[in-house]
Amino acid sequence: MQKLLLLLTFFATSTFAQEKQYNYRLLDVEYFDMRYQQFDHNRDPYAPEYDGKWAYRAAADFRLNFMESIYWDNTLHTEALRSGPVKTVGWRWELGLRLSNNIDLFHEHHSRHIMEEDRDSRNGSNVFPVEDSYGLRIKFIERPRGRSVGSWLWP
Repeated sequence: MQKLLLLLTFFATSTFAQEKQYNYRLLDVEYFDMRYQQFDHNRDPYAPEYDGKWAYRAAADFRLNFMESIYWDNTLHTEALRSGPVKTVGWRWELGLRLSNNIDLFHEHHSRHIMEEDRDSRNGSNVFPVEDSYGLRIKFIERPRGRSVGSWLWP
């Protein structure tokens, strides 16, 4: 993780120094939204005893941009049963570096946990999903997003 942050800092600084315009914001909130979903059907292999009992999901999504070259996408989510109690919480985030308008390097993490449950563990770790990956994204088509939230909040 430290190597990735060092690499991201190096590329962001290099990109910033090479640009002709110097009107960058150090920190910009591109979007923030809240979602509420009602499940029609949901099956969870990590908690089969709740199959057919999942009812709702709430999530908060936001993106932070640092110096126009580094982005951090986040989704915090929770799921509840039809009987009411919240049973799972999770966090998916992606930290990335825009090498150009069409190419990103990124690190993605997604973890999910069932609350108030004793679970069998394998080698002393939680049996629920934790995914970490590194990747390269090549964008072939991207629809312009328009102005960012920060551009009209902080002129």
